[in-house]
Amino acid sequence: MVGVKHMDPESLLEGLDESQRRAAVATSGPVRIIAGAGAGKTRTITRRIAYACALDVWNPSHVLAVTFSKRAAQEMHSRLDGLGFGDVKARTFHSAALGQLHLVWDAVTTDAFPEIHQSSPKALAEAVRIVTNRTDLDKGAVQDVESEINWAKVSLIAPQDYPTVCKATGRVPPAGLEPDIFAEIAQEYERQKAAANRMDFNDILLLVCHIIERFPRQARRIRGGIDCITVDEYQDVSPLQHRLLRLWLGDINEVCVVGDAAQTIYSFAGATSYYLRDFAREFAPVHSDIVLNRDYRSTPQIVQYANRVLAASPHRDEYLELTSAQPKGRDIRPTRYEDDSAEAEGIAARIKRLQEHGVPLGDIGVLTRTNAQLKPIAKALEERGIASSVRKVEFTDGNESETTPQNGDWASAGMSSNTPSDTMAAPSPAATLAPAAGTIPASSPSTPTAVAAQRRMAAEEQALAQLTQLRQQGITTTMPARQTVSLSTIHAAKGLEWKYVFVAGCADGLIPYHSPTDESEREEERRLMYVAVTRAQKELFPSYASTDASSTGYAAHERMLSPFLRGK
Repeated sequence: MVGVKHMDPESLLEGLDESQRRAAVATSGPVRIIAGAGAGKTRTITRRIAYACALDVWNPSHVLAVTFSKRAAQEMHSRLDGLGFGDVKARTFHSAALGQLHLVWDAVTTDAFPEIHQSSPKALAEAVRIVTNRTDLDKGAVQDVESEINWAKVSLIAPQDYPTVCKATGRVPPAGLEPDIFAEIAQEYERQKAAANRMDFNDILLLVCHIIERFPRQARRIRGGIDCITVDEYQDVSPLQHRLLRLWLGDINEVCVVGDAAQTIYSFAGATSYYLRDFAREFAPVHSDIVLNRDYRSTPQIVQYANRVLAASPHRDEYLELTSAQPKGRDIRPTRYEDDSAEAEGIAARIKRLQEHGVPLGDIGVLTRTNAQLKPIAKALEERGIASSVRKVEFTDGNESETTPQNGDWASAGMSSNTPSDTMAAPSPAATLAPAAGTIPASSPSTPTAVAAQRRMAAEEQALAQLTQLRQQGITTTMPARQTVSLSTIHAAKGLEWKYVFVAGCADGLIPYHSPTDESEREEERRLMYVAVTRAQKELFPSYASTDASSTGYAAHERMLSPFLRGK
């Protein structure tokens, strides 16, 4: 494969540790990199790509690097461009697929390219009315129905198979709907979107899957631009995204995946680390299987604290044990406050002291389990003249989504599988699920029931709604600048780091939230605490309130420190 040499390949390996170097020089065959928090995974995978391109192993313009957020894709592209390989395509799943759909659209249909929308509540309300004759569903119920439709879609569950899945798994549809009625609503919803010529991001992925599977000439056009694929955050891949990845690859096995099962924190919307853990079997024989567990971000005390969070997990063998590359730091001791107001005041007072000692406010992050917990902290900071901002979650996925009407819904009535040539009549993303329906058991331990993209979207939908409420309550919600303290939920802080991190609400009932009895839900909460702890570089300040009367308005009851911080 002929590329363009931009620099000495060996110079690209400078500064990498032994494990990172092993990963960077593994330029052929299936490769899995298990990369812990702070282990330099972005540096490693960008050097790996640049190294292979510099050796002429890969053509930069035929390399696809996929991740899950626009910010991460931009960071990856910036690094590759700085190494002299800006031709590499660093994309989100959705932006990559959207570009491919534009490429082949006119060859498969004469229809106008549909509008992309984040949501189509009017179309869904109309679908509910047509199927049930109900017009009394409130906005929240409509959103719940739409979220469930999206969950089924990213889980590759066709509407007609949804009742079977519910029966097999005990899943309960939202809004008091029966499974068969919900399935009818889902199908009618797709018809309503088709009539309005709309689609959402999940429809984009489904349509590209369908085109690759059913239209050989267009499949060759799409695959012709891909010689190798790197997927970051692979613990977040959904069944739909996994299906698209396999279709992109076709007969080639030049794939590298990077992830960390301990940072899977969106399972509430269907995320799973199954594909990461199963990679060695699925892509056997794997050329290289590499572990990066040296944390260059956090002090030994913070790393030890993070390891302790995972130590009591029944799934401990699935997680890495980190070691720190940083000098010794301060010990970590959770602070107990009388109530939530006292906790907010205490955090604000400590931040004020840090500011007085010359710490830039932009080096400070305050993390909570829920957005509601941020309000008293923001108020306490404001009273001390400390600027703060609630971190906005990056909702849309990919550059294209920034300029379109937002992620939404569209489906045409029927993507005919009997079309004899490479033309397509009124494509229906929902219809593309039929060939795969039933191939993914919804509750099988070896096959996930939902996806990282959907779980991420669900988390961000919730965050944005709550941020709107915060705005209405007088709290600024602009992007954190260097002169402000960053306030964020733990979910929204994924992938970020600060020198000084306060984790508020480290109480049983908050983390884990509502003290779940289901083991998988509890384990998700454990990983959430782990992610919170590993956001800190220099100092970590966990805290909790021993009573909750000040925030709830109900009778006070005692709280205990989170079991995850007590080694349980």
